[in-house]
Amino acid sequence: MTTTSNLSSVSHYLREHAPFFYIGFDRQGVVLETNNFTTEMLGKSVVGKSFKDVFVDFQRSLDMIVLSQDSTQIHRLEVATSIGLPQTIQCGFHPVDDMILAIGHVDITNMQTVQRQFIEMNNELNVVTRQLQKANAQLEKLNALKNKFVGFAAHDLRKPVGVIQTYTEFLIDGARDRLTPEHAQFLDIIHNRAQAMARLIEELLDIAMIESGRNEPNLQPTDLGQILQTAHVSLKQIADAKNVRIETVTDPDLPSLPLDPLKIEQVIVNLLSNAVEHTLPGTTVRLCARRDGDQVVISVSDQGPGIPEAMKDKLFQPFARGQSQKAGGHQSHGLGLAIAKRMVDAHHGKIWADSKIGAGATFAFSLPLARRKPARFQPQKIPTFWNQS
Repeated sequence: MTTTSNLSSVSHYLREHAPFFYIGFDRQGVVLETNNFTTEMLGKSVVGKSFKDVFVDFQRSLDMIVLSQDSTQIHRLEVATSIGLPQTIQCGFHPVDDMILAIGHVDITNMQTVQRQFIEMNNELNVVTRQLQKANAQLEKLNALKNKFVGFAAHDLRKPVGVIQTYTEFLIDGARDRLTPEHAQFLDIIHNRAQAMARLIEELLDIAMIESGRNEPNLQPTDLGQILQTAHVSLKQIADAKNVRIETVTDPDLPSLPLDPLKIEQVIVNLLSNAVEHTLPGTTVRLCARRDGDQVVISVSDQGPGIPEAMKDKLFQPFARGQSQKAGGHQSHGLGLAIAKRMVDAHHGKIWADSKIGAGATFAFSLPLARRKPARFQPQKIPTFWNQS
C-alpha cells in the first residue's frame, strides 16, 4: 500500500512539478502525454501531435525508433518553443511497454549562446536602424534642396523659352514666305525644340511641386465627361497634323465625381498626347470612361508599336528610358507618366498599362466615386477595340 502511494506521488511530481523535459509517445510517434514543464516550454499542448510536430528536423533525418534503440545515448535535438526560436534539448529515448519516453533537460549552454547571439543581433539591428534614420534625414534634406533647385531653374528658364516660342511663331506667321525652304525648315526645328523645352520645364515644375508635398488635390464635384471633351479638343490639332483620329467614348450614366478637375485633366492630356505621339499615322486613339462598381475607369488606347515587357515596371518612374519608340520619332523625358501616377495616387486611384509588342498599348487609371480610399482595385486587361491585322 505504501509502495503504491509512493509511486503515485512520484508520478504526480513528474507530471506536475519536475523541471525537466518529458514526452510519452506511442510506437507510431503520436504524443500520448507530457508534463507541465514541457507544455509551458513549448507554449501549447502537443498531445495528439506527431514526433515531427515536436522536434525540428533540419536535415529530415530524425527517426524515433532509431533514436530509442540505445536508451543510454543522449541526443541533442531542437524543439519549437513559444518564443518562436528552436530550443536545444539533451534528450534520451526509453522504450517502456508500448510507449517510448523522451526524457531530458534544456541545454543551458546552448540556450545562453542563442540568447547572447540574439542580443548581439538586436544591438546590431538598433545600430543599423539609427544609421538608416540618419541617412533618411540627410536624403530628405538633399531631396528638398534638389526640388528647390529644380523649381528655381525651371521657373527662370520658362520666360526665355517662352520668348523663343513667341518670336519663332511671329516669323513663321509673318515671314515664312520670304525664307528659303532650308531656312524655313531651320525655323520649324527651332519652334519644335522650343515647344519641347517648354513642356519639359512645365513637367519639371510639376515634379518639384509634387515631391515637395504640394500635391493635395482640391476635390470638388466634377463632370468627368466634360474633362474628357476638353482634353480631346486640346489634342485635336496635334492629332490632325499627324493624321491620327481621336475617338472619345463615355458611359452616358457617369455620375459627378469628387476630384481635382485641373489635375485629372492633366493626367488625361498626358496619356492622350503620349498615345498620339506613339501611334501610327492613319490610325485611331481611343479615349474611354466607364463605370466599374464603386469606381470609374478611364483608358487611352493607341495602335503604336507597343511596350517592351522589360519596360513595363519602369513606365511610371521619372526619366525612365528605353520605352517604345514614338511613331513620330520624338524623344520623351519620361516625366509625363510619372506625374500622372502621382496625381492619380493623390486621388486614391490606381494607374496601369497593358501592351503587347506590335499590338499597341492601353494606359488606364481608376478613380473612386466617393470621397474615401476605395477598396483595392485589381487592374483588368483592357479589351482591344479594333481588329489587328
